[in-house]
Amino acid sequence: MHNPWSDIDVPRVPIPLLKAPSPENVKELFSYLDNHYPPELALRNKTIIAVFVESGLRLFELSAIKLEDINWTESTLRVWGKGWKEGKAPFGQTSEALSAIRKALERDPDNAFYRQAHDFLQGKMAR
Repeated sequence: MHNPWSDIDVPRVPIPLLKAPSPENVKELFSYLDNHYPPELALRNKTIIAVFVESGLRLFELSAIKLEDINWTESTLRVWGKGWKEGKAPFGQTSEALSAIRKALERDPDNAFYRQAHDFLQGKMAR
């Protein structure tokens, strides 16, 4: 028996892409963070935002990054995307925050700063 509905094409509704924030939007957001958060939280938040804006990573990909996934020489992050496929994402082309986190990590042998940012992204600490 033939199903008459099988001959009808279902229209595909395009999914609109989010617009990337402008450099002015990012500067405004960074200024807000600097003025309304303690310096260590402002740095953490600016770093997270900078990586999102520069790399286009998903939250899951960003929250899974480990220190050994950061390649400072190539300015890339090793990421694990959908289906656990390994990839590389660029970072640091415009970010002041990422150079600051590098300095913070170099000064912090216990990597408390990194753990705090990682825990924040994993939802393990207050926002």
